[in-house]
Amino acid sequence: MSASNDPTASAVKGAVEGALEWTAERISRLAARIQGHSAAAASDPVRLESIRRASKSEEARFLKTYVTDPAQRRIINDGLTLHELGEGPENVERLQSIRADLRRAANITGLHGAEIVQGGVLGLFIRHMMREGRSRSEISSAACTLLETVDKWTYFVQSTDRAAEVVEEVKVRVLANQPGVFIVFGSGQQKRKAKAIVDAVMKRLPKGFTTDSHDSGREFVAFIGRENEGRFELRVPA
Repeated sequence: MSASNDPTASAVKGAVEGALEWTAERISRLAARIQGHSAAAASDPVRLESIRRASKSEEARFLKTYVTDPAQRRIINDGLTLHELGEGPENVERLQSIRADLRRAANITGLHGAEIVQGGVLGLFIRHMMREGRSRSEISSAACTLLETVDKWTYFVQSTDRAAEVVEEVKVRVLANQPGVFIVFGSGQQKRKAKAIVDAVMKRLPKGFTTDSHDSGREFVAFIGRENEGRFELRVPA
């Protein structure tokens, strides 16, 4: 007897399919509610799997050791999800959807916060403070301040930027941000431009400034700040 004519096999098949369908629906609703994403986006299995992997990753556990606010933890999850998906053409719509959901739920500051998580900036920031021997409470406070006021002390290099204009803007903002650090970030094709901007800015700053730069392959990050005994010192803007 074939499976299609076997009432027991059909019943089992129907029960399994029903359970799978219920589980997928439940997961979609849960992801939409917790992550603040649209239900349509949360029903995408590729996106759901990326959210799951990102939220359970070693980097997520590390960052959440210092960031305990639920809204900021959501930004961390979204930033790591953006990183998990990558920049391939097959994920363009997914990336746009996540960014649009972030803007709706957490405004442009939340989106930029997720982007510095995506680019590894927050992780670099925390690890640098750890190397300087800062206390856990100080690191936690600084990480939360960075996420809350990211636009004050970060410049995201864009494809439409005119380098000469950006150099002057960054120089002014570095000086205005003192004694705090200033961050220049360039991803993908904007890495070379970001490096050139930082080099030009450093030539225009007065003595006593230095940089701590990182190139991960996908992203370039430069922390610009004061030099202390020949080394870069990370200070948090007020």
